[in-house]
Amino acid sequence: MNKSTSKRWLIIFSFFTLPIFVFGQEVIHQFSNGLSVPLIGKYGREAVFTDHLLYQLAYGQLNYPVGESILEITDSDTVRWNKVKTNENSWFRNGDLRGGYLYCSFYSPRRQVLILEANGQSEVYVNGSPRGGDVYTYGWVQHPIELKRGINHFLFRVGRGRLQARLVKASGKYLISNKDILLPDLMRGDSEEKFGAIRVINTTADKLKKYSLKATTSNHSIDTEMPAIEAFSSRKVPFSVSLPADHYGEEVSFRLQLIDHKGKVRATLADEVIIAVKEPFDKHKTTFISSIDGSVQYYSTVPSSDQESENQALFLSLHGASVEAVNQANAYSPKDWGTLVAATNRRPYGFDWEDWGRWDAREVLNLAIDRFNPDQNQLYLTGHSMGGHGTWQVGVTFPGLWAAIAPSAGWYSFWSYAGKTSLDSPDIFEELIQRSANPSNTLALQRNYLHHGVYVLHGDADDNVPVSQAREMRSQLAKYHTDFAYYEKPGAGHWWGNQCVDWPPMFDFFKNHQRPKITEIKNLEFHTACPGISAESRFIRIWQQIEPLSISSIQVTLKNKEKELVLKTDNVLVFGLIMNGFEAEQPYQITLVDQVFRVVPGEQDVIYFRLRNDEWEVVEQPTNNEKGPHRSGLFKDAFRNDIVYIYGTHGSKEENKWAFDKARFDAETFWYRGNGSIEIIADTEFQLNQYEGRNIILVGHAGMNAVWDCVLSDCPIRIEADQMVVGEDTFAGNDIGGYFIYPRKNDPKASVGVIAGTGLPGMISVTSNRYFVSGSGFPDFLIYRSSMMKNGIDNLISCGYFDNNWSLNPKNFAIRK
Repeated sequence: MNKSTSKRWLIIFSFFTLPIFVFGQEVIHQFSNGLSVPLIGKYGREAVFTDHLLYQLAYGQLNYPVGESILEITDSDTVRWNKVKTNENSWFRNGDLRGGYLYCSFYSPRRQVLILEANGQSEVYVNGSPRGGDVYTYGWVQHPIELKRGINHFLFRVGRGRLQARLVKASGKYLISNKDILLPDLMRGDSEEKFGAIRVINTTADKLKKYSLKATTSNHSIDTEMPAIEAFSSRKVPFSVSLPADHYGEEVSFRLQLIDHKGKVRATLADEVIIAVKEPFDKHKTTFISSIDGSVQYYSTVPSSDQESENQALFLSLHGASVEAVNQANAYSPKDWGTLVAATNRRPYGFDWEDWGRWDAREVLNLAIDRFNPDQNQLYLTGHSMGGHGTWQVGVTFPGLWAAIAPSAGWYSFWSYAGKTSLDSPDIFEELIQRSANPSNTLALQRNYLHHGVYVLHGDADDNVPVSQAREMRSQLAKYHTDFAYYEKPGAGHWWGNQCVDWPPMFDFFKNHQRPKITEIKNLEFHTACPGISAESRFIRIWQQIEPLSISSIQVTLKNKEKELVLKTDNVLVFGLIMNGFEAEQPYQITLVDQVFRVVPGEQDVIYFRLRNDEWEVVEQPTNNEKGPHRSGLFKDAFRNDIVYIYGTHGSKEENKWAFDKARFDAETFWYRGNGSIEIIADTEFQLNQYEGRNIILVGHAGMNAVWDCVLSDCPIRIEADQMVVGEDTFAGNDIGGYFIYPRKNDPKASVGVIAGTGLPGMISVTSNRYFVSGSGFPDFLIYRSSMMKNGIDNLISCGYFDNNWSLNPKNFAIRK
C-alpha cells in the first residue's frame, strides 16, 4: 500500500474512531462499512478444502481492497469486492457472507490492545493472524487484539450470512468475563466443593500464571489455583464453590475475584454469580472435570421418584441442536424405575454426538454408572433431533451397553442429512480419506443394532428432519432385525411438546427390554471401523485390523449346552474373547473356521487370538507399543487425554509467531465448539515428568520445536524447514503442510499430534482447523502442498495409516512422487 493510499485511509477512518459507550463498555469502534466477496473455494465436512483467499494470504499475495475493486483469482478469473454497510442493528448482511469473506479495517493512532467482540464469523484474520469465531452468533467472542499503529486489517470468514463486530476498550490488564459462565447446582445437605467455570482474559504481553480465583459468599470463601493463560488470550478456567453451612435459601450468591500470588485482587466480576440450591430429589446439574482437556463439563439428572430401590435402570438422553442438556432433562417427568441423565455434547451444537460429543456421552455414562450403580442390564439410550442422530450413532458405536435405544426425530448420518458426500469411483488418495470417516457411517455398522431393541419415533409432518430419515431406517431394520418398533405421530412436526422425548410407549418398550446375560445369547455380531473408537461389545474385543479403517466384524454362534463358540471374522488381525460371563471352570470349544481351541473360563479373563499366515493362534495381549483400543490412530484421536499444545520458539520470527497464533487459534476454536480449556505452553517450558501421560500437540516443524526429538525421534515422518520426509522419500520446498498422529515415545498410552509446515506457506495451509468439524475424516497422516488450497486433492503428497506397529506399509498409504 503506497503512502498516498495510507493517508487517504487515515482521513477516512479518523471519522469512525470516536468512542461511544454501550451498556457501560467503551466502544472504540463499531464496524459499519466493509467489502465482501463470496467464498472462492469449498469447505465441508472434509479434511481437504479449497480457499483462494487463504492461499493468497499464505504467499503474501493478498492485496487488501480499497473500495470496490477487483480480486484476481487466476490470470483469467476475477471477482469483485462489494461494498456492504450495517443495518440499524449493526449487522452486516448480504449473500456473499454465506461462507464468504468480509474485509474491514481500523486505523489505530498508536499501538494498543483492544477487545474484539464479533459474532457470525467462522474465523477472523487480524493482520494475518487467525482468531476464533462465533458462527452461531452467541455473542461470546472477546478476543484481546494487539493493534499496530496505522491501518489494521480484519478479514472475517462469515458462516451464516451475517456478522456484527466492534472494538472495545479493555478496562484492565485482566478481565473476568460475564459471558459463557458454567455453574453447578448445589445440593441441600452436601458441603462438598463443586466446580464452576468462567473465562479470564489476559490483555497483556506476558503469560498470566500463579493466579487464583476466589469465590466468596457471606460467611466463607474458596481459592482455586488457576491454570496459566497465554499473552493476549483467554481461557475458560475452573473455580470451586460449596454450599455455606446453615444456608436455607433456594440460591446462593458468590463474588468472583482474580487474585495474584501476593494475595492482591487484580480483577473482580462485575456481578455476583447466583447458584441454585436444589433438594436431593430435584432435577439438577452436576459438573465434572473432563479427562479430554481438563475442562469443566456438566450433565443434568432427573432422579428416580423411587428413592428406596437400588440397582434401577439408567437412561442416557441426548439433546438436539441448540438445546442445553438442562432443558433436555426438564422435558422428562421422573420415572419410578430409573434415573435419567442428559449429557451436553460439549455444547448446544457441539459435535453432533460424534467425535468429542461421542466421548462426552461415554464420559457422562461412566460417571452416572459410578454414581447411581444401576442395573447394567437396564441401560437405555434416547435423544431427539441431533440427539436422535446421536442415538443412532452412539447406539451403533457402543452396541453392547444398551438394552434398547430410541431415536426421536433423528437423522441417521451426515451423508443422508448434513451434506457430506462420497465419491463413487475414488482414486487411492480419496479412498483413504473417505475410509477415515467410516466411524460415522451408520449404515455400514447397522447390524450392531441386533444387540438391542430399537424404538423409532418421528412426526410425519416434521419440517426440520424429514420423516424419510426414519422411514429409511425402518426399511433397513426390516431386512434383518426382529425386535424394533416404529411409530409416526400423525400431523406432528419436529417438536410436538415434551412427549416427543418423554413418550410413554417408548418407555414401556424400554421397560420390556433387558440386556441378556452372556449365557442367554445365541448369536452375536460386532462391527467396528476403528478399535480406537469402538473395540468391545459384550464378550468380543477387536484389538487390531488387517486393513485400517475398513469395517471389521466378528460373528459368533453360541451353543451353550455344548459349550461351543463358532466364530467367523472379517478384517480382524487380533481379537480377544472376554470369558468372565461364561460358566467358570467349564471347558469351552472355540471353533475358528476349521481350527479348534479349548479354553476354560476363569483360568484367563481374556483369551487373545492372532491371525498369522492364514492360521489363528492363541497369543498374549499385544503390547501397548502396537495399535489397539488404547491408541489406534486417526489424527483426531490426538485431541484428548488431557491435551496440551506446545508451540515452537526456535524458528524465524515469522515462524514462531505463526506457531503461537496457531496454538491460540485452535484453543479458541475448541473453547467455542467444545466448551474446552486447552493448555498452551512454549517448547521451552516443556518438562517430561510434568506432562507425563498426556497427549501433546506439537505446533511447528522439527527445527523450530525443541520438543520434537524428545517425543518423536523414532517417527518415520519428519517435517523440517524446507523439506518433508515420509519414510524413504523426501520432498523439498517451503510450501508443504501436514498433520499426523504418532505414539508418544516411551509412553504406553499417550499420543503426539503434529501440525506443521516446512515454511510459512506450508504453515498457513494447515491453519484452518477442519479437524474440529464433526464428521470430517482425517486419516493418521495427511500431507500436501499449499497449492491444495487452490487445486484440492490433486496436490496431496501423501496420506493414509500407519500399520499396527506404527510403521509405514505401502498397503496402507499413498504417496505422490
